[in-house]
Amino acid sequence: MHDPTAPDAQAPLPTDAQLRFERAGLELLDDPLIRAARDDVRRMYEADPQAATDAGRATLEPAVDAATLASVHMALHDPARPALVWTACAPHAWCGLRVPGSGYGIDNPDNIHRHAVLDGDATYLIRGELPARPPAQQSFVLYGQTPGTGAVTKEGAPVQGALTDAGFRIDGGRFTVTVGPGDGAGDTPHLRTTPGRNFLISRNALTDWTTQLPARLTIEQIDGPAPKSPAPGRTREHAAELVRTVGRYWLEWDNAYIFSKPANAVTPPPGLRASGFGCATSGHFRLEPGQALVVRVDRLAADYVGFQVTDPWGVAREHVARSGSINSAQAVPDDDGLYTYAICAEDPGVANWLDTGGLGAGIYAIRWQGLPAGADASRAVRGAEVVDGASVPSVVDPAERAAANAARVADYRRRMFAWE
Repeated sequence: MHDPTAPDAQAPLPTDAQLRFERAGLELLDDPLIRAARDDVRRMYEADPQAATDAGRATLEPAVDAATLASVHMALHDPARPALVWTACAPHAWCGLRVPGSGYGIDNPDNIHRHAVLDGDATYLIRGELPARPPAQQSFVLYGQTPGTGAVTKEGAPVQGALTDAGFRIDGGRFTVTVGPGDGAGDTPHLRTTPGRNFLISRNALTDWTTQLPARLTIEQIDGPAPKSPAPGRTREHAAELVRTVGRYWLEWDNAYIFSKPANAVTPPPGLRASGFGCATSGHFRLEPGQALVVRVDRLAADYVGFQVTDPWGVAREHVARSGSINSAQAVPDDDGLYTYAICAEDPGVANWLDTGGLGAGIYAIRWQGLPAGADASRAVRGAEVVDGASVPSVVDPAERAAANAARVADYRRRMFAWE
């Protein structure tokens, strides 16, 4: 009998390293040291103004859990055994494991985020293989420290360098990248490290969930001194430190960059992102029962536009079985080529419904990637207003919504289980 949780043997995500991390993460969640750190984060959240709101109270515990697991995964990285591991993702079951959701900081459901921690004195080789229907973009961003552990900045940590597949030499779907000190060798794309621990994030942008799949990636050390693995017991101590540090960081980040803005104000992006990946705008919504925040967006001929909502703590809303996110392959354009979205707790019957899962308040983010030269970001947002949800013309009936959500589930399962 076929095991529905057994992926294709060549699937890119459930690697041996991935499953090892997930098993170790689940074990650490039960460790008294980690439970104590998680309780400290919960108390931080309880003292935050968002905890006084209905939406904040309803999502506080799940948000703490998601941030805790993501932080634990960060601590499990060992530069002596490098691995690119998928995290900041929805709950999933595979290979005998049931893994809770992880995430923080408005994690993007359209991206496959894989992380690795590297020793800045060593050189590493990344080998990649693209499927027949590759992601819209394969990128690597190198940070000089673990995101969420330093001073609060817009990007979460200082960006040391970034690469996209636009500059790769791809042969038969395969490519290589090096990461290490110095300038690299030959014409292989290279990211330059600094001394100490460096944090690498790989992103696969899946702009079309129905056709695109993530790349297969491996990483190994090829030069430099052999990094030392953490001392016995140090991993759990480091995990507890990260749970507290990262939990506090993103709480402060939300207050500095999100809740400092007026509610329901959707403004154009202020400019290009420091990491080089297009532009973005974000803020927060606060709606009364029956209201909707209706937003008009110009795609600006970008390769990708993604619009998502999160809870008040920055954790993505349900985006597998419901439309907590909508990208430009999923969205339906208006007759004039613009896109109209409705953020609403209840289904208003419009095609581009950003489903808050019943929340009247939370965070939104809109991202444009692959912008053409000369794109005018000031025209990216064409308007936003709070309206009575009943006044929004209904064009989608419950059966159509159910079918669309079922398709989302099937598409998300493909990214986890398939290789073509």
